[in-house]
Amino acid sequence: MKADRQAQALPRLRSNPSTAVSILILAVVAVIAYWNSFNVPMVFDDLPSIQKNAGVQFGDYLRPEIGMNRPLLYVTFTINYLLHQERVWGYHLVNLILHLLTGIVIFFVASNIFSRIIPDESRVRLYSLLAASFFLLHPIQTESVTYISSRSESMSTLFFALGVLIFLKRSADGIGFLWSLVVLIPFLLGLGSKETVITLPATLVLIDFLFLSGGQARPVLKRWTFYATFVVGGVAAAYFLITRILTGSIGPGLQGHLSRYEYFLTQIRVIVSYARLVVLPVDLNLDYDVRPSTSIFEPAVILSLLFLGGLIALAWILRKKEPVLSFAILWFFITLSPTSSFIPILDTMFEHRLYLPMVAICLAFPILADRLFQKRAVAACIAALLALTVATIRRNAVWQSDLTLWADVVAKSPAKARGYNSLALGHFKRAQYDKAIVDLKLGMDHVSGKMDRRSFTEALGNMYLQLGRLQEAAAAFEETTQVDDAAAAALGYNNLGNAYMRIYRELEQRRAQLGEAEFQSQARDALGKAEAALVKSVQLNPSLFWPYDLYIDVVFTSGQANLLVDQMQNHLLKQKDARAYYAIGKIAMLRKDYNTAAAFFKDATALDPAQKVMYFNYAYVLERLQRLEEAKACYTQALRLDPLFGDAHHNLGLIYSRQRNFPSALNEFEASLRLNPTRQQTHLEMAKIFIETGNRQQAREHLSQVLSVSPQDPEARQLLQMIGS
Repeated sequence: MKADRQAQALPRLRSNPSTAVSILILAVVAVIAYWNSFNVPMVFDDLPSIQKNAGVQFGDYLRPEIGMNRPLLYVTFTINYLLHQERVWGYHLVNLILHLLTGIVIFFVASNIFSRIIPDESRVRLYSLLAASFFLLHPIQTESVTYISSRSESMSTLFFALGVLIFLKRSADGIGFLWSLVVLIPFLLGLGSKETVITLPATLVLIDFLFLSGGQARPVLKRWTFYATFVVGGVAAAYFLITRILTGSIGPGLQGHLSRYEYFLTQIRVIVSYARLVVLPVDLNLDYDVRPSTSIFEPAVILSLLFLGGLIALAWILRKKEPVLSFAILWFFITLSPTSSFIPILDTMFEHRLYLPMVAICLAFPILADRLFQKRAVAACIAALLALTVATIRRNAVWQSDLTLWADVVAKSPAKARGYNSLALGHFKRAQYDKAIVDLKLGMDHVSGKMDRRSFTEALGNMYLQLGRLQEAAAAFEETTQVDDAAAAALGYNNLGNAYMRIYRELEQRRAQLGEAEFQSQARDALGKAEAALVKSVQLNPSLFWPYDLYIDVVFTSGQANLLVDQMQNHLLKQKDARAYYAIGKIAMLRKDYNTAAAFFKDATALDPAQKVMYFNYAYVLERLQRLEEAKACYTQALRLDPLFGDAHHNLGLIYSRQRNFPSALNEFEASLRLNPTRQQTHLEMAKIFIETGNRQQAREHLSQVLSVSPQDPEARQLLQMIGS
């Protein structure tokens, strides 16, 4: 009867103006905590999720298909991209709004639950506000809010919490089959955001057991018609997720990963680490280095089992006297189970996996303070929230740059390769190749593992190429070919062939200095090694197209073009083949016979529409033939295949600029610069547009970028002199 009276009083509580004030307070504290996150760049999984995702960039996900992974999530990314491209503030605004909405829903969930155990309405509201604030301000949430790709956590948790709230809104007697269909709506929406929502039915059973049934199992069983829907739907959803959606991201077949048993033992320790981060959120890290556990008799595993077993036992003991604390403990284990159980996932630990568990943990925050500090509980909570806010702001500061973020990872996980490679990539994008080399060599000193060393060596080769240290680049790429994996070796040979072609071009520039005899000797050697490497690459992995394309360049440069054309024409007499058509077209393009090239490229792309290089070169020759609309379509198709194709963005921008479609041209040039911020020609083209449109200040900025890299560039100096420095 007491619970029924409190449930009846709840609508009056929610209509009270103080509820609106509470929501306003939540909005203010959320903005304070995340005001410095709006300029955080895209990092890590933002590359495949947004930057390299053609479905996002071309609006394909606005028409989600059955069987698509996280369709609702990608709808939001698509809308963000259509509105903002890669201007990050729009993405962060959506993430913060989702985080705030989740906090508001938690406020109402807390009000409902607290009203069942606390008779004082004002204290219910205050504790609900404290709980929701704890959720919003805890620094462990930064990975789910500040990191754009982790929007999946906030979206799915929002729908999860809505499902809980809808469940609680119904009286115990009214929870049946029809109400299950209502709760099913947020459940399905949550599954469209992230798969971990699969645990919602289990948490509803927990809520029923603790708060509706007084810790007794029999009343829960009476509501079997409600749960039957989720048993059937949950089993079907789990089967579909594991067999269709997640097959590429989970399981023991992942290269170099753990067995189910080893993963479970490791997760026992990881869960203890998660518990520590909730209580003491220090040394937060994007990429934890977790040592795998292989035996249940390891001391760390035994101690972790004892600790976790003690927590579960405590939850059972407290189920009647302190149901909120019991609820927080058991919810923690249930909601972590999809990622911290027997199903191996490539990365064993991520902070964003705590976002959903924090929903119930935050409810325990004011209750625990009440039990520990009694009359000083509110003051203790406020002090804790202030400390958490400061920690969140400071953590967001680490995310401000990819360099600061990955430097933080390297400092905290010095034995993992990902941090060094990502830090080197950040320096590479800024043309800071010497710094990138230092990062990679540090990685080689600290990280063991054959494949890790190969990744460092490959990256070193690319840095040496950029610095013009071509022999060192060739030596590095030669090392990357010495692996058992055919696909990895093929990439190594492709890079090696490219290095020798660069060596040949450098020889051409020094031809007069070397003398003809010396030039011819060294040129034959470089071209011969390039050809041998590229042939080997194609043999090891026939699906690779880059080495085949570069091989044609080598053949043309070596003076063997006629022989190759004859071979390809004879081949075409026997069967149609995209690569044969492409080879003839590429030779024609190199000879500047653009009409012939266009005809053969058309046949090549019709037979093999999956090669971006084909479309790029087809677009190039169409552009030379003044068939600009067709060229734009081909450049666009190349970008559909690879949104990170910087040359395609640049050339497409050139066409738009010629057509005086300056907004579209600037969009493409900006996309090109995001991939290569030091590209001088793109800066020059943007400067010309800004001069044309009367924006001299921005023109100066781009010309300054050119002159910072190439101080004597004549075109940049002339343009700068024309508009005045």
